[in-house]
Amino acid sequence: MTYLSIPRGDDGILDVVVTDRDTGDPIDLTGAELTFMVKRDRRDADADAILAKTAGSGITVAAPTTGIAVVAIDAADTDAATPGACWWELQSVDVTSKVHTLASGRFVITADLVREA
Repeated sequence: MTYLSIPRGDDGILDVVVTDRDTGDPIDLTGAELTFMVKRDRRDADADAILAKTAGSGITVAAPTTGIAVVAIDAADTDAATPGACWWELQSVDVTSKVHTLASGRFVITADLVREA
């Protein structure tokens, strides 16, 4: 489980390196469909997610064979969010249609001091 944090209304880049839990070897992301989602509660419906990103819409697979994906969070993604603890998950559907949770953990949206720039 990995802890991530971002101030409300900030832009952010998350570099995610996906490795095999047992061997530590990089997982090949070639052809995988990736989804990154943040929810207040794990039981929330996907439609109620605070933010959701997919490959081509916020997620870039920077180095497929070495398991590197980049998730871009725009300021607008969290601008209206209430600060607090949430949950995040990065999931893939590989080329054989197998579903894998690649990484997950706590995601904290912190209160921002400056609300107008």
